[in-house]
Amino acid sequence: MTSLRIRAEHGGLTVAVLAVVWLSGCRSPQAIARQEAGARWNTVRAQVKAQLAADQLNAGHVQAAAAELAEARRLDPQRRDLAVLEARLLLAGDRTAEAAALLESAPLDDADRPEAAYLLGIARQQQARWEEALAAFEQAAAARPDDVTYAVAAAQVRLQLGDATGALAFLVQRQSELGWTNAFQAALAECHEQCGDWSAAAAAWRRVAGRSDADAGLRERLALALFRAGACDEAIPVLESLVAADNPEVEALRVPLAECLLAVGRTAAAQLQVQTLLRNHPEHVPALLLLARCRAAQHDYAAGADVAARAATLAPQLVPAAELAAALAYRAGDIERVRFWTARLRALEPDNAVAARLLAAAARPG
Repeated sequence: MTSLRIRAEHGGLTVAVLAVVWLSGCRSPQAIARQEAGARWNTVRAQVKAQLAADQLNAGHVQAAAAELAEARRLDPQRRDLAVLEARLLLAGDRTAEAAALLESAPLDDADRPEAAYLLGIARQQQARWEEALAAFEQAAAARPDDVTYAVAAAQVRLQLGDATGALAFLVQRQSELGWTNAFQAALAECHEQCGDWSAAAAAWRRVAGRSDADAGLRERLALALFRAGACDEAIPVLESLVAADNPEVEALRVPLAECLLAVGRTAAAQLQVQTLLRNHPEHVPALLLLARCRAAQHDYAAGADVAARAATLAPQLVPAAELAAALAYRAGDIERVRFWTARLRALEPDNAVAARLLAAAARPG
């Protein structure tokens, strides 16, 4: 560039202006290209760092994720989507209030708003601010109607609020888009359970856990729904497959299995299940009551009365136990025990119908 001649009469202001023009004009196209390329490279690196932070967070490495996020922010301070990732980190670190404040104040692109609303719902859920959590989850679900996670979260909060009917209606409206997913069917099953519609619950669990290789927890939910729906024939093989694992966590399932076996007339098999349970838990009252019923089904009323009396003694406030003890004592012809247990029943429930019937029957001659 040729040198500039500065005339003295232009004064100091003119000199300053021309100096600025001269300096800016001396930047070569190559320098500008290098600067722009560097900015683009930082943007790419920031994107990679953000992805690494997300991967580390998904793997449970919170500190490593925080380090990658800090580097992403340094490389590209203007990235708006990093606020969502930072909120996830704050939630993972039990900094719920900070996460909520960030999500409510950070400028976000439209693409990030559904996830931000969902994360805000999680924060409000952790704070037990259920109505606010519901509003946030429903906002996320409305923005992304194809995302089952958001819909299920909203339904779960409705269940938490005791609005099972509302939760069910909310899911039914989204059945066409989301009904093919296991998460949706599981949430639907829980809604039916809380509404007391065990047949519908069993149908939904069947769609989730009807395979032989399904998770044991899902098959347990299916089995219990079938049992409560009275579908014992279908519940039995599922329950049998669960207790066959001989896992202490599923021992209690021997009770509904025995109930089902007894209901279909397989008394010996039912008795085997309760006796297996009682070997490790001799004071398990539901198992004792089932054993008493098994004895009664075999017409051994005296033995049944003894077992029922033991259960009623272990659970002195349990009305059905005292009722069974009194009824089997009557069938065994033990009038003294009938009087004892009916007196117990009347102490628990002065107008107990079973006690009244048994006392009237015992008072009749012959």
